[in-house]
This record gives sequence, C-alpha cells and structure tokens, in this order.
Amino acid sequence: MPNYTTIYRDLITDKFPDKLNASEIKKFFSRSEHTNLEVIQINNFIYNHRSNISENQKLKAYDKESIFKILKYQKANSLSNTYISIQYKLSRNTVAQWKKWFADQL
Repeated sequence: MPNYTTIYRDLITDKFPDKLNASEIKKFFSRSEHTNLEVIQINNFIYNHRSNISENQKLKAYDKESIFKILKYQKANSLSNTYISIQYKLSRNTVAQWKKWFADQL
C-alpha cells in the first residue's frame, strides 16, 4: 500500500502551499491509513476536479470499507441510488450492484 500521507504532503508543499493549512488536509495528514474514498476526496479537494469527469471515472477504485461507508450513509439518510451516484460521481447501476452484492453484510 502506498504511503499517501508522504505523497500528498510532498505534492501539496511543492505545488499547492496555500492549501496546506486547510482543515481537510490536516485531517488527512493526521491519519496513517487511508481508504480509497479518502484518497479520491483529497485529490478532488486539491485539484478542484470539475472537468474531464468521464476520463477520471475509469481510474476510480473502491475498497469494501469505502463501499460500506457509502451504502451506510445512503441507508442512514434514506437517499436514492440516483442521489448517491450524483454525489459520489458513480453510476446508478454501480450503486445498485453494490447493494445487491453486499445486502447481507449491511
């Protein structure tokens, strides 16, 4: 597993020093282990990704912990697959498939 803390600390120090004191960055650096969802969120925060979303979708990967976190958030707030897919930039079919695969574990 890559050491994301070191990677992002070097990246932010070199290219984005103005974002070094942001609360999201400090929270990210305070933990030693990171889920894939956290890495995607911090990357979006740093680069303010709003363009080339279709290109970036191909590179996303979620571990079980991240999937469970998304599905539990959906269940706790009674949200639809459509809302979750828009919020996390996923396909509605992906969310439905996750729910089917992990229905017994939620």
